[in-house]
Amino acid sequence: MLNCSTTMEMGVDIPDVGLVVNTNVPPSPANYRQRIGRAGRRGEPWAMAFTFCKDLPLDTMIFRDPARLLGAQVAAPQVRLDSAILVQRHVNAALLGQFLRESGGTSVKTNMASFMGATEAIDAPFLPDSVADDFLAALKGDWGVQDSVAQALGRLVTGTCLAGHTGLVSRSETAFAAMRNRWRDEYEQLVEAQAVYLDTDPADWLYRKRAKRVREEFMMIELARRGFTPSYGFPVDVVSFDHVGKGGGEPGPSRPLDMAIRSIRPVARW
Repeated sequence: MLNCSTTMEMGVDIPDVGLVVNTNVPPSPANYRQRIGRAGRRGEPWAMAFTFCKDLPLDTMIFRDPARLLGAQVAAPQVRLDSAILVQRHVNAALLGQFLRESGGTSVKTNMASFMGATEAIDAPFLPDSVADDFLAALKGDWGVQDSVAQALGRLVTGTCLAGHTGLVSRSETAFAAMRNRWRDEYEQLVEAQAVYLDTDPADWLYRKRAKRVREEFMMIELARRGFTPSYGFPVDVVSFDHVGKGGGEPGPSRPLDMAIRSIRPVARW
């Protein structure tokens, strides 16, 4: 028996899997077909799938009318070259990638603390210099107007809605500065909140745990989640259900925002 996350739905072939059980209704026909398709991949004589429907709007709708899911059409993937937002995110990624390469490179496992210069110190939550600061300074300075940068961006946006547009570097600078400032504000609030509570207070543990999680987020995932770079397969608009209860409580599950709104219900306070 395998107890799997939704990651298993994407093209993982395991022999001898004959039964797939969904603990809730998948969000789309494509997700449903991918998940039940994990059974019977290696010529097994039979394959079955069960889906449990919870007391949620989507699950209830499909339980009452299963054909809405089983007979629905799977939308074909599209590459949108007419979306300025999506193309600009690729420009942002290209600029950041070129800057990091010219600076000696960085690990794919780099976390946000290293990138943003965040520390655990309450009185000094940020280092005076960071990779993020250097990148922003480069976007503001002469680096962004170098021929190598202009040529790379020109090739990237060819055939898109931003072809021939000027100010691509300036747009990236504005987007990055806003994202950096927003991240630092959120982190600084978490650090400052720790000074309000005693070490024995459950709230102190919660804020320390949350700040640690924010610091350790992978840079690549967090930049995508915050809309600066393309998201690809990274989940976006993910929120965590953190609560403080008797004995300190435990961090709850992370969910996409739309799922969190409909599935995480209010609970009574201790």
